[in-house]
Amino acid sequence: MQSVVGLLSALLVLLAGVSRADVVPDVYRGEAIVTGKENLEERQRGFREAFADAIVKVSADARLACDPRLAPALAEPQRFVVNFEYEDRLAKKKLMDEQGTRERSYILRVDFDPAAVDRLLTVLNARPWPADRPRLLVLLAVRDTMGTYLLGTDSTRGWGQREALAAISRRRGVPAVLPHTDLPEQGGVGLAEAEHSDRAAIAQIAASYKASAVLQGRMVLREDGLWDTSWTFQDDKEAGGAWRSDGTTFDKSIAAGIEGSALRLARKE
Repeated sequence: MQSVVGLLSALLVLLAGVSRADVVPDVYRGEAIVTGKENLEERQRGFREAFADAIVKVSADARLACDPRLAPALAEPQRFVVNFEYEDRLAKKKLMDEQGTRERSYILRVDFDPAAVDRLLTVLNARPWPADRPRLLVLLAVRDTMGTYLLGTDSTRGWGQREALAAISRRRGVPAVLPHTDLPEQGGVGLAEAEHSDRAAIAQIAASYKASAVLQGRMVLREDGLWDTSWTFQDDKEAGGAWRSDGTTFDKSIAAGIEGSALRLARKE
């Protein structure tokens, strides 16, 4: 028992001593893909989608997006808007003759009133997650028909998973990083190391990336084309937790991992 306590104590010291937080920009901003810049119906839909996105980013609780108590605010999201802008998704591509201006798709970025959003969160029994947020190291092993690989910043496979992770981490305001998978002398991580169950070993990997927490995952492709994923979280404050996301697309599985981590990280602020 004493050896276990000693190991956990060393782990806490190791993570606490090297953990780093990153400031997340535009916490009160949400985004949506809309059609046309002058289509007011589309703009209103975009406001609703962006507002739900911002609520989740600020609170770290993805469950609030479907909370019935949020419905009145989502019905009139313009009341919370302080600024919005459009970005043409095809700005760098040639416009086809048959594509009119109204039919072009845009990224609608919307900034919401922080004070008003915070008051709404109080009504929802939630609270803002400060913009200075812990860094999360994601160690995700992926098994498909070609074998198993570790998703990394430099891995030759996993482009889709890497893009999905970057997108959901940005939307949820979670500073997530992937490991290098080559050059061991420069902190490269191997598959066996990433799947290690020893907390002290994982803490050492986290220390090399100045991460405050680690999300370990194993994603397996099923015969029907969907994915089963197991997730395990640990940080310097407690063992964390484990959960699954089965029978879904890889982007939704990754979202479940990031959102589950956000809940655990924000509750310890």
